[in-house]
Amino acid sequence: MSYYGEFCGFSLKDNICEEVISKSFSDITDFFSKASFDKGTIAIGYSSEAHKSCAYSISVGVAEHGNNALILEDCALPAFLYTSKKLNVKAGIYIKRVNPLVIMLFDSFGIPLNTDFLLHASNCRTGEGNISTFNQADLFYLSNLKSIAGNDFSADASISCGNNKIRNIWRKFFNDKSDSLSLQISNDGFCVNAYSNQIGFISHEKLMLAYSVCLMKNNIPPILPDYVHFIADELADKFNSRVIRYSQSCSEKISDQLFTCDPLFLCIMLMSQKKDFISLCKEIPDFYTAKREEASSDCAEKSIFGINGKITVTHSGKNRITIAAQAYNAETASELCGDYISNLKKFK
Repeated sequence: MSYYGEFCGFSLKDNICEEVISKSFSDITDFFSKASFDKGTIAIGYSSEAHKSCAYSISVGVAEHGNNALILEDCALPAFLYTSKKLNVKAGIYIKRVNPLVIMLFDSFGIPLNTDFLLHASNCRTGEGNISTFNQADLFYLSNLKSIAGNDFSADASISCGNNKIRNIWRKFFNDKSDSLSLQISNDGFCVNAYSNQIGFISHEKLMLAYSVCLMKNNIPPILPDYVHFIADELADKFNSRVIRYSQSCSEKISDQLFTCDPLFLCIMLMSQKKDFISLCKEIPDFYTAKREEASSDCAEKSIFGINGKITVTHSGKNRITIAAQAYNAETASELCGDYISNLKKFK
């Protein structure tokens, strides 16, 4: 997680823009009228009627800056990302919540877009854009996933999610009747964990690694987020393959593989493998990541490899850093994290 700072009453961190000072709708319009997106159409999405007024305020600002605004009404985040990509928009703005306002930014391929460019918002405008709407994103997304999975695809897994819209989408592919496998989906549909009676808890990261193994066995290098554990590289060596990281690739290539961007696609692909899903997960060795946040005047981001693991330091707030330690077991990961913080305090 990288923190970029605050601007016009918003906190900017990774692809998240969060309100820290209460804003009126006109304030929100003004802020987005200064946001320098690439010239073209910007998609604005939301999933609740409570977000609608905010979405239109953002769209007015986008249009005032000179971009066309396309509002994808009442759609789940995965559907928003998939549809935006197919409609060739320049960027996507998705409203996560409104009190306080939290929005997520994505590039033209549905990959998280760093919000640091908003620190350099300007009054330079290039004319008035148009505002239009599209209200079939969920249906479009489901139709396309059905064509990928096969119209008769149905897998045994129970579904747990606090968002009815997301839960109903997943139930189109999973029967929600299994006692042996449970899929636990975040309310925004952007993360999934599993629980199996046979092997216990399976994290989203482990699910991505399991599908990565499938790709490796088919001589396809998986493209993984930079935070995914270094165990991925060791698995690649085992299968005579390699791992490409987000920082080494372009958004188009990441989006083509889709499994790191869409948890539903990931689970459909895993459940449709000829090899048993549980057997795939068993091929992944144990791995752990420990995370700690610490106050520090040195917010330089860095990665450090050692004999016992890997430490990654990222800027996570005003004079704050996040230390993530990766290792083969929880104890070592915790020790690496603690040792780094101890050394940090010695040189304060």
